[in-house]
Amino acid sequence: MTDIFGRIVSLTIAVFSALSIILLTMTSIMDNIAQDVVDLRTNQFVDSVRTNGYMSQEMYLAYVNQLQATGNLYDIEMTHEHLTFVPVYSDDGVFLNDYQTAYENTYEADIMEEIMADGMYEFSKGDYFYVKVSSKNVTIGGRVRSLLIGVLSKAGTITTYYGGVIRNEFF
Repeated sequence: MTDIFGRIVSLTIAVFSALSIILLTMTSIMDNIAQDVVDLRTNQFVDSVRTNGYMSQEMYLAYVNQLQATGNLYDIEMTHEHLTFVPVYSDDGVFLNDYQTAYENTYEADIMEEIMADGMYEFSKGDYFYVKVSSKNVTIGGRVRSLLIGVLSKAGTITTYYGGVIRNEFF
């Protein structure tokens, strides 16, 4: 009788272990696919902006919709760096016939405000544009890991960062 009970317990543990491993593997693959989608869509979006020299409301909304298709919530941070030339003056206020270069940064709040108001945000050739995307929620793989293994996952497990110089090839 005890031999049958031991076999049933062993079989139950074996089945639970096998199903847990399969579930962990499948959810990890789902997280990897979501990471790949975020990487690919972010690269395509940034390259499109860099090539065109502008970001339209349609481009941005299509990008956000593509990210939402993964089933996760994302925090999107955009940075626009515009090269400016600052004249150099002496302590007496005399122009020294020299300029310093500096970058004036515009962040997502101002970019989004202009996109929603005007429908477009324009860049200058030679500017820099960067996008950082990170997940706000714990992914399904993170939830399964925390449930089965006890490893607490945090938000932001899906992250990508991409950007570069504006080529503005259409102007």
